[in-house]
Amino acid sequence: MNERILIGFKRNDEIASVTGFSAEPKVGGVILDGETSAFARGFGLTLTPANAVTKEKVFRVQQRMDWLKTRDFRLHVSRQGRRVQVEGVDAEALPAGRYDIDFMLSGVDFKKSELRNVQVPEGGTLELEFEEKPATHRFELTTSPGNFDAESKTILEASTLDGKRADRWIQPNVKYRDRRKACLMNILAKLAVVPSRDGRLNQFVRNVFVVEMDRIYAEVALPFFEIVTQDFLPKDATIHGTHQRLFNKIAVPREDYELRSHRENKGSGSLQIVGAVHKKGGDVAFVDIDIDEANPGFDGARFLIHIGHLFRPGKTDHLKLREKIVGQTGDFLYYKAVEV
Repeated sequence: MNERILIGFKRNDEIASVTGFSAEPKVGGVILDGETSAFARGFGLTLTPANAVTKEKVFRVQQRMDWLKTRDFRLHVSRQGRRVQVEGVDAEALPAGRYDIDFMLSGVDFKKSELRNVQVPEGGTLELEFEEKPATHRFELTTSPGNFDAESKTILEASTLDGKRADRWIQPNVKYRDRRKACLMNILAKLAVVPSRDGRLNQFVRNVFVVEMDRIYAEVALPFFEIVTQDFLPKDATIHGTHQRLFNKIAVPREDYELRSHRENKGSGSLQIVGAVHKKGGDVAFVDIDIDEANPGFDGARFLIHIGHLFRPGKTDHLKLREKIVGQTGDFLYYKAVEV
């Protein structure tokens, strides 16, 4: 009775703290190391009985809970200290036994995420630790934020990320993901050169409030979209449902806003901007900005790459993407990706 599984995550030889957890559908998940200015990391856990005895125990739980028709096997997941705890929905609903285990955490590649024939002890706890694969590159500023162009510096000073002002958040002594920092810097660099250096979009960005590994969310003055809707960024015919998540991070009535999507036709390194614009105008809009490794309009193979990134955002590595956009952004990229 009261069997449970405790799951910990190891990163760079240190235990990463689970500092938040939510079971809310679609946007719930795990927050690691205080990364509050990003969506919680979705996760998946598969428990498969590894022998006939355990399979029979699981069947009896499903029978008792009336889960056989739907083939359900429900578990209760919560935060326990620095780790994630998995237990039954009641004291007897996660039976002791031997299981094959598969685990996934969005945006994280583990050295090993499959475990075979492991024992959940009778009345006890199975403790698991998944170690992240080491990074191949690290983020390093090439100059102080005080030397950035005036618009980028203003944006960073007006933005708060994970509880820190953004110009401090990007410093190397701050313990946050380098790929998120690279994502922010790559997008700021693109906004500093489009549509031109003389009339660039970054002058209309008020602040950045979310930085994922593949995109940022920002508040912009309305002239930002007046420029975007001109010819330099063609309009997308469809808007993927992923971009609806923007509304989970802004406190506005969804029915009052419409989504607009525009994308560069540059192939590799294409800027995509999806904006939530008030239907009756107003002076601000909210934008979801990302850089595609490939524009889905170019050919079928690249279309598949793009769709993969929508469902697996962690696969977009902005540290590597830097080399693809450096020719487009020039002296507005204020960092380098150092091989480790």
